[in-house]
Amino acid sequence: SMPAVQMHELGHNLNLAHSGGLDQRSYTDHTCLMGNPLFSDDVGDMCFNPAKNYQIVMSGEGRPSGGNWYGAERVETFDTSVDGKSWDGRLVGIAEYDKIGSNSNDRIVLKLETGRKHDLYVGFNRATGFTSDNQMASNQVTITEAGTNGLSYSQSWLKATLEPGSPPYRVANWRESGEELVLTVNSIRKKGTPWYASVSVRLSGQVNPTPSPTKFPTKVPTNFPTSEPSKRPTKVPTKQPTSNPTTNQPSNQPTNRPSTTEPTSNPTDSPTKQPSSSPTNRPSDFPTSSPTNGPTTQNPTSTPTNGPTKISTPPVRFLHIALLFYSLLLRNLALAQLVEPVN
Repeated sequence: SMPAVQMHELGHNLNLAHSGGLDQRSYTDHTCLMGNPLFSDDVGDMCFNPAKNYQIVMSGEGRPSGGNWYGAERVETFDTSVDGKSWDGRLVGIAEYDKIGSNSNDRIVLKLETGRKHDLYVGFNRATGFTSDNQMASNQVTITEAGTNGLSYSQSWLKATLEPGSPPYRVANWRESGEELVLTVNSIRKKGTPWYASVSVRLSGQVNPTPSPTKFPTKVPTNFPTSEPSKRPTKVPTKQPTSNPTTNQPSNQPTNRPSTTEPTSNPTDSPTKQPSSSPTNRPSDFPTSSPTNGPTTQNPTSTPTNGPTKISTPPVRFLHIALLFYSLLLRNLALAQLVEPVN
């Protein structure tokens, strides 16, 4: 019963450890029986991931040899320090291993040598035949990581599943070279037998995951904060308030007269209530209705004039009155002579 569970335990007898998934849990790589993907009496057609297949072929006494499950020629190691900066090839699923032509360069597993104990293992997860119950990433390229150089018991971890059009799998600063390893699935042929995945691996120049900062942060701020304000506040106001008002003396009371000494620019709206307090500068055109308060001239002359002063020509109305008065005087004189008694 439960053939998949029995194969899982058989894997332990082959010195295979568990297979963890992308979530970093120990049993969640369900592309591999060592991830415990199946619990039923009716299913069990699955096999192992590329890291486990590499271990089966390459480890143990007398291996690799022609007596292993797979021929060692179907497992290849790509070491950029020895083999250059690129690899191109085809990967075939384990279930169609027997369909690979004798003259073909197709591979079952590609190992990417990291120069450390933990390396990367690449395979084509073909779901057919004795792998038809596969539970994850069917007919896709899978990448797993395992330690001990793939030769003994080691927990493996699923790192990526890829198909054509997927973003490439990248490893920055590959082997401390400053270059980036880029693995791309170019195509998967799904016609004929066997199916295969066309894969390329490249070192893509001086590429780091993130470039170094352009400039390290300065050890101290570019400019220290000033120890004191740029300009100290003044101890007292810039100008103290004046002790007295700005005018010499404030007026004790409101003034009775306008503050301006100049006459207004325009005449007042109405005549003054009283005559002006000073004589006019020149005689008026008509006699005043009442005598003026003083002489019509502004000031008496300082010395006698050289000649008689000229009298202004009386106004016409005044002459009429004088003539009338003179005529009346003559008439009265005439009447007086007529009535005078004779001696």
